Amino acid sequence: MKGFLKSREGIFQLSATTTTIGREGCDLFLADRDCSNCIHAVIKYSATDARFTLHDINSLLGVYVNDCRLRNSAVTLGHNDLIRFGYTGIAYEFLLECQLQLSDYQVEMCGNGS
Repeated sequence: MKGFLKSREGIFQLSATTTTIGREGCDLFLADRDCSNCIHAVIKYSATDARFTLHDINSLLGVYVNDCRLRNSAVTLGHNDLIRFGYTGIAYEFLLECQLQLSDYQVEMCGNGS
């Protein structure tokens, strides 16, 4: 199963295993100055459970899913969940391949794109 993060900037395809999100050396670069961590969060895919899990990496300004803050914890993502990195950060909508028509979007591949 493939997962995507959709924002006003476009659609980003998540890695088949682990996607890092942050300011430096990450798969998804956050230009928002509110996000000071090198690695702000990680999204991991479990093929065994067929689910994506978002992990907050003890970020200073937080990771929010549907306006609920994660505090150095993790949550399983569901289709259409709204994610923000830092409370005022860009909103990303989590989408699953089976629920999405990609023909209308330009997709940026993460990692190996598998």
